[in-house]
Amino acid sequence: MSTNSQRLSERSTKTSIPVSRGIAKGYTRIAATLEEASSLQRGEILITHTTDIGWTPYFSIISGVVTELGGLISHGK
Repeated sequence: MSTNSQRLSERSTKTSIPVSRGIAKGYTRIAATLEEASSLQRGEILITHTTDIGWTPYFSIISGVVTELGGLISHGK
């Protein structure tokens, strides 16, 4: 995943397959690494390839997570 890839329009909408209940709305931030995640702002939706225990501190400030891998009871691996 490249953080410098295609820039989405400001009003772009994406959908995904949820693994938990609820709806998340907010600006999205692509972060491929924990270093990039350090710029996450409260209420944003994190988009990343996968997460592990190192991402846990960010879960309390973000509105949602979109990953390519994982499920309800996993960290994505």
